[in-house]
Amino acid sequence: MIDSPPHRIWDTDAYGKPDLADLAAEAYRRAGAEAVICISNQDTTGRLVAELRRRGVPAYGPIWDS
Repeated sequence: MIDSPPHRIWDTDAYGKPDLADLAAEAYRRAGAEAVICISNQDTTGRLVAELRRRGVPAYGPIWDS
């Protein structure tokens, strides 16, 4: 893994799939951010936003209404 803020490259061959909620929550705290925005596919965005909110992190994603 290469970790030089504000970038992180995750080698899934070496480390497997990361826990996105852990990574996002850590980045949120480290940066002193006001919120997290996730732009991914609908399933991943929904899961990540829900988990971050469960942890008390303000999190948002796009609205799929069509």
